[in-house]
Amino acid sequence: MRILFAVLGVLIVGAITFCFWPIQKDIYRDKYVVAGEVRRPINAFAAHLSTAKYLTIYGKKYVSVRGSPPYYLEIPKLNSILFVTENPKHQVTFHIVNLQTKESIEIDGEASGFGGDIGSGQTPGDRYTDWIDSVNSNTITLATRSDELKVFTVLNLTTKLLERTEVLYFDKNGAVTNHMIYVKGERVK
Repeated sequence: MRILFAVLGVLIVGAITFCFWPIQKDIYRDKYVVAGEVRRPINAFAAHLSTAKYLTIYGKKYVSVRGSPPYYLEIPKLNSILFVTENPKHQVTFHIVNLQTKESIEIDGEASGFGGDIGSGQTPGDRYTDWIDSVNSNTITLATRSDELKVFTVLNLTTKLLERTEVLYFDKNGAVTNHMIYVKGERVK
Protein backbone atom coordinates (compact mmCIF):
# COMPACT_ATOMS: atom_id res chain seq x y z
CA MET A 1 0.00 0.00 0.00
CA ARG A 2 2.84 2.41 0.81
CA ILE A 3 4.41 1.67 -2.53
CA LEU A 4 1.13 2.45 -4.28
CA PHE A 5 0.89 5.85 -2.52
CA ALA A 6 4.54 6.55 -3.27
CA VAL A 7 4.02 5.76 -6.97
CA LEU A 8 0.84 7.88 -7.08
CA GLY A 9 2.67 10.73 -5.34
CA VAL A 10 5.51 10.59 -7.86
CA LEU A 11 3.03 10.52 -10.76
CA ILE A 12 1.07 13.49 -9.40
CA VAL A 13 4.20 15.54 -8.76
CA GLY A 14 5.48 14.62 -12.23
CA ALA A 15 2.20 15.63 -13.89
CA ILE A 16 2.10 18.96 -12.05
CA THR A 17 5.75 19.64 -12.88
CA PHE A 18 5.12 18.81 -16.54
CA CYS A 19 2.14 21.20 -16.72
CA PHE A 20 4.19 24.14 -15.46
CA TRP A 21 7.55 23.27 -17.07
CA PRO A 22 8.57 26.16 -19.33
CA ILE A 23 9.21 25.51 -23.01
CA GLN A 24 11.02 28.23 -24.92
CA LYS A 25 9.76 28.70 -28.48
CA ASP A 26 11.54 31.08 -30.85
CA ILE A 27 8.94 32.86 -32.98
CA TYR A 28 10.97 35.71 -34.46
CA ARG A 29 14.53 35.98 -35.73
CA ASP A 30 16.37 38.64 -37.69
CA LYS A 31 19.94 39.93 -38.01
CA TYR A 32 19.72 41.60 -34.58
CA VAL A 33 17.58 39.48 -32.29
CA VAL A 34 16.02 36.14 -31.54
CA ALA A 35 12.67 36.51 -29.78
CA GLY A 36 9.88 34.27 -28.68
CA GLU A 37 7.60 33.06 -25.95
CA VAL A 38 7.95 30.83 -22.93
CA ARG A 39 4.99 28.50 -23.00
CA ARG A 40 3.81 25.93 -20.50
CA PRO A 41 1.54 22.95 -21.24
CA ILE A 42 -0.98 24.35 -18.72
CA ASN A 43 -1.53 27.33 -21.06
CA ALA A 44 -3.52 25.05 -23.38
CA PHE A 45 -6.12 24.60 -20.62
CA ALA A 46 -6.02 28.07 -19.06
CA ALA A 47 -6.67 30.59 -21.81
CA HIS A 48 -6.18 33.59 -19.54
CA LEU A 49 -2.64 32.71 -18.53
CA SER A 50 -0.21 34.92 -20.39
CA THR A 51 2.98 33.70 -21.97
CA ALA A 52 6.21 35.43 -21.12
CA LYS A 53 8.01 36.94 -24.09
CA TYR A 54 11.77 37.14 -24.42
CA LEU A 55 14.29 38.84 -26.65
CA THR A 56 17.94 37.84 -27.02
CA ILE A 57 20.51 40.22 -28.47
CA TYR A 58 24.27 39.67 -28.51
CA GLY A 59 23.88 36.68 -26.20
CA LYS A 60 21.94 38.52 -23.49
CA LYS A 61 18.37 37.41 -22.86
CA TYR A 62 15.70 39.84 -21.68
CA VAL A 63 12.41 38.45 -20.35
CA SER A 64 8.93 39.94 -20.04
CA VAL A 65 9.35 41.96 -23.21
CA ARG A 66 6.37 44.05 -24.26
CA GLY A 67 4.79 44.10 -27.71
CA SER A 68 4.65 41.79 -30.70
CA PRO A 69 7.33 40.64 -33.14
CA PRO A 70 9.87 42.07 -33.70
CA TYR A 71 9.43 43.43 -30.12
CA TYR A 72 11.71 46.39 -30.82
CA LEU A 73 11.85 49.69 -32.69
CA GLU A 74 14.85 50.70 -34.78
CA ILE A 75 16.58 54.01 -34.16
CA PRO A 76 18.64 54.46 -37.35
CA LYS A 77 19.94 57.89 -36.32
CA LEU A 78 21.63 56.26 -33.28
CA ASN A 79 22.33 52.89 -34.95
CA SER A 80 20.35 51.35 -32.09
CA ILE A 81 17.21 49.47 -31.22
CA LEU A 82 14.78 50.14 -28.37
CA PHE A 83 12.63 47.62 -26.53
CA VAL A 84 10.71 47.54 -23.26
CA THR A 85 10.60 45.03 -20.42
CA GLU A 86 8.22 44.87 -17.48
CA ASN A 87 8.68 43.25 -14.08
CA PRO A 88 5.84 41.55 -12.14
CA LYS A 89 5.03 44.83 -10.34
CA HIS A 90 4.44 46.46 -13.77
CA GLN A 91 7.54 48.61 -13.46
CA VAL A 92 8.98 49.30 -16.89
CA THR A 93 12.54 49.45 -18.18
CA PHE A 94 13.49 50.97 -21.53
CA HIS A 95 16.46 49.28 -23.20
CA ILE A 96 18.48 51.01 -25.92
CA VAL A 97 21.12 48.77 -27.50
CA ASN A 98 23.73 50.24 -29.85
CA LEU A 99 24.08 47.82 -32.77
CA GLN A 100 27.66 48.84 -33.51
CA THR A 101 29.23 49.00 -30.04
CA LYS A 102 26.80 46.47 -28.49
CA GLU A 103 26.51 48.80 -25.48
CA SER A 104 23.20 48.95 -23.69
CA ILE A 105 21.46 51.76 -21.80
CA GLU A 106 18.65 50.98 -19.36
CA ILE A 107 16.22 53.68 -18.27
CA ASP A 108 13.63 53.25 -15.52
CA GLY A 109 10.28 53.80 -17.20
CA GLU A 110 8.32 53.99 -13.96
CA ALA A 111 4.72 52.97 -14.78
CA SER A 112 4.88 53.84 -18.49
CA GLY A 113 2.30 52.27 -20.77
CA PHE A 114 4.68 52.35 -23.74
CA GLY A 115 5.68 49.16 -25.54
CA GLY A 116 2.56 47.03 -25.62
CA ASP A 117 1.83 48.08 -29.20
CA ILE A 118 5.34 47.69 -30.61
CA GLY A 119 4.97 45.46 -33.66
CA SER A 120 1.24 46.17 -34.02
CA GLY A 121 1.56 46.49 -37.78
CA GLN A 122 -0.38 49.76 -37.71
CA THR A 123 0.86 53.06 -39.11
CA PRO A 124 2.62 55.12 -36.39
CA GLY A 125 0.12 57.61 -34.99
CA ASP A 126 -2.89 55.37 -35.61
CA ARG A 127 -4.78 54.03 -32.62
CA TYR A 128 -2.96 51.34 -30.66
CA THR A 129 0.52 52.15 -31.87
CA ASP A 130 3.87 52.85 -30.22
CA TRP A 131 6.53 54.68 -32.19
CA ILE A 132 9.63 56.84 -31.97
CA ASP A 133 8.47 60.41 -32.48
CA SER A 134 11.88 62.13 -32.57
CA VAL A 135 15.55 61.53 -31.85
CA ASN A 136 18.22 64.04 -30.83
CA SER A 137 21.80 63.48 -29.75
CA ASN A 138 20.81 62.97 -26.11
CA THR A 139 17.02 62.38 -26.10
CA ILE A 140 14.51 60.01 -27.63
CA THR A 141 10.84 61.01 -27.68
CA LEU A 142 8.50 58.03 -27.74
CA ALA A 143 4.79 58.20 -28.50
CA THR A 144 1.81 56.00 -27.71
CA ARG A 145 -1.68 56.35 -29.16
CA SER A 146 -4.85 54.73 -27.91
CA ASP A 147 -8.54 55.59 -28.34
CA GLU A 148 -8.66 58.56 -26.03
CA LEU A 149 -5.09 59.67 -25.52
CA LYS A 150 -1.65 60.23 -26.93
CA VAL A 151 1.37 60.04 -24.61
CA PHE A 152 4.83 61.42 -25.35
CA THR A 153 7.68 60.08 -23.24
CA VAL A 154 11.10 61.75 -23.34
CA LEU A 155 14.09 59.58 -22.46
CA ASN A 156 17.35 61.36 -21.64
CA LEU A 157 20.30 59.25 -22.82
CA THR A 158 22.86 61.34 -20.92
CA THR A 159 21.22 61.18 -17.49
CA LYS A 160 19.59 57.80 -18.23
CA LEU A 161 16.30 59.09 -16.86
CA LEU A 162 12.72 59.42 -18.02
CA GLU A 163 12.81 63.19 -18.40
CA ARG A 164 9.18 64.07 -19.09
CA THR A 165 5.78 62.59 -19.91
CA GLU A 166 3.17 64.58 -21.79
CA VAL A 167 -0.42 63.31 -22.04
CA LEU A 168 -3.05 64.60 -24.47
CA TYR A 169 -6.67 63.49 -23.97
CA PHE A 170 -9.09 63.54 -26.93
CA ASP A 171 -12.87 63.61 -27.28
CA LYS A 172 -14.81 61.50 -29.80
CA ASN A 173 -14.09 64.05 -32.55
CA GLY A 174 -10.35 64.04 -31.93
CA ALA A 175 -10.16 67.44 -30.23
CA VAL A 176 -7.80 67.77 -27.26
CA THR A 177 -9.79 68.01 -24.02
CA ASN A 178 -6.96 67.91 -21.50
CA HIS A 179 -3.18 68.34 -21.61
CA MET A 180 -0.93 67.23 -18.73
CA ILE A 181 2.84 67.23 -18.28
CA TYR A 182 4.74 65.19 -15.69
CA VAL A 183 8.38 65.64 -14.70
CA LYS A 184 9.91 63.00 -12.40
CA GLY A 185 6.44 61.64 -11.77
CA GLU A 186 5.10 64.99 -10.55
CA ARG A 187 2.41 66.83 -12.50
CA VAL A 188 3.66 70.27 -13.57
CA LYS A 189 0.79 71.16 -15.92
